[in-house]
Amino acid sequence: MMFSSLRTRIWLSYSLLIVGVLILVMLGVAVGLRNSPILYRSALLRLRLAEAVVSTRLEVFVNQNTERVEKLLEREADQRQIRFLLLDSAGAVTFDSAQGEEAALNGLPTPIASGVQDPVNTLRIQDAQGDTWLYSIQELPSESYLMTALRQPRVALRTILRDELVAPFLRAGIIAVFLVLMISLWLSNWITKPILKIAASANQAGGGSFEEIELGGPTEIRQLTDAFNQMVRRLKISQQSQREFLANVSHELKTPLTTIQGFAQALMDGTIDSQEEQKNAAEIIFNDASRLHRLVLDLLTLTRLESGALNLDLQPFNVGELIQNIGKRLSIQAEQARVHLVIDLPALPTILGDGERLSQVFTNLVENGIKYTPSDGTVRVGATVKLNSVIIEVADTGQGISAEDQKRVFERFYQTDKSRKGGAERGFGLGLAIARQVVLAHQGRIWVQSEPGQGSSFFVEIPTSNVVAKPPTSTV
Repeated sequence: MMFSSLRTRIWLSYSLLIVGVLILVMLGVAVGLRNSPILYRSALLRLRLAEAVVSTRLEVFVNQNTERVEKLLEREADQRQIRFLLLDSAGAVTFDSAQGEEAALNGLPTPIASGVQDPVNTLRIQDAQGDTWLYSIQELPSESYLMTALRQPRVALRTILRDELVAPFLRAGIIAVFLVLMISLWLSNWITKPILKIAASANQAGGGSFEEIELGGPTEIRQLTDAFNQMVRRLKISQQSQREFLANVSHELKTPLTTIQGFAQALMDGTIDSQEEQKNAAEIIFNDASRLHRLVLDLLTLTRLESGALNLDLQPFNVGELIQNIGKRLSIQAEQARVHLVIDLPALPTILGDGERLSQVFTNLVENGIKYTPSDGTVRVGATVKLNSVIIEVADTGQGISAEDQKRVFERFYQTDKSRKGGAERGFGLGLAIARQVVLAHQGRIWVQSEPGQGSSFFVEIPTSNVVAKPPTSTV
């Protein structure tokens, strides 16, 4: 469980990364030191210095006996830890300061060429044991040659690591791990703090408390926090909508149910005894029951539309003819309200849709226009044909809708102004919510444009099919 923490994982991953990098760097440095040409140059410098000194001294003993020369070479070899050999003109070894066949050098160069041209790469030779020697050859006045040899320097990788690198790299590793611990603690806190806030806020949301979180941390965490805040805002809206929905349903049900209950009780008690009063009571009960029936049907329709459970009967039909029929049907209602209803449509194409549901949408929009337009006002229905869609506009000359109300006008039970024309006969506030869901089910969109005092215009855009348009319709 200790490694399940994000903070621990960040610290551990950084620590392992630093330790791994230190080990790789240490091995690289060790290999570099082991193969460094500095060792060869130092050995060759020592080799040639010994050669110069010893060859100068041998010139003094050039005419001396061989025994004295050999003793000089043995002494110099012992002091300098360098191997000296004497060669005759044929390249045969006449003296070797290193004794034993195991030290015999293989493959001496013939003919002998004195002078060093490229000591690091060319003047090398192996002995009987397979060890490599660096060497130099100097010609002597006595028609002999002095060969100075030095075992090729090579330091074991284990020795370099043990003596040169382990201690400093260990100290550096301890310091690096400590710094990584400090940085990773800060970094993990920077990353995990907003995550912990999100977790705490999510737990509070389970209890109905929705709190947004201040943005912080890296970009990805900020994006997560922003997405969480958007979800919180949607939950707040949804919760508020649910509360308003329950309150509105309760209100819409309470009044007619109270009326029905009161008149039914009066009929049962015999309080209403005259035939005319009984008829009026029965009519009131019938009207309120019908109102409740419409409310329940509208709620069921809206719920099915929002959940996608309502199947549309998609058939090709001419939307112009549909709106024209709606205009004829509502013309009497417009005359009674002393409102001019104008249907002014261009040639409209055939669309694929549910004619009954779209008729419900346009009927609701036109009825709202008539209801909220004052006497001698006008409700005009127009249309615009686009490349792949048709836009139907229902405009009125009523009081208009405020900007704040326009944001919520398509919500369930929302009514912009309960005191406007319509009074007690106003609807439930479900018409536009149903209209919106029907339009969305047709892959279209619906919106409103309005300014207080200048009327309102509702727009419905529906995708069209590729069918030849019919001639323009007449005006009502």
